[in-house]
Amino acid sequence: MALSCRDTAITEAHQVQLFIAGLGKPLRADIVLQRPTTLDDAVMFARAFEQRDLAIRTTPTPSVGTTRTMQLVVNIKGTQINALLDSGSTHNFIDINAADRIGLAFTP
Repeated sequence: MALSCRDTAITEAHQVQLFIAGLGKPLRADIVLQRPTTLDDAVMFARAFEQRDLAIRTTPTPSVGTTRTMQLVVNIKGTQINALLDSGSTHNFIDINAADRIGLAFTP
């Protein structure tokens, strides 16, 4: 550990700057706007924003109660499944069991 950080007089503000500099652009901007003064605060904000982003990526935003949502029976690779079409939704999803049944491969 002693070799990993040769400057033992690094300030908390500099640690915060180094941490933020290592983040990806969208997350970096979110953290900079919070103006953390300690490394613990910067890490806490980063974790909170990552959780928010994960929730946004995994939560559909359907137009519940409107006429924009349609349910259809579709045929994918010879397998019939029910699909919901929503012109106001921001994401596309498929049930993992349906994907397995159809033979779709997931890639990260």
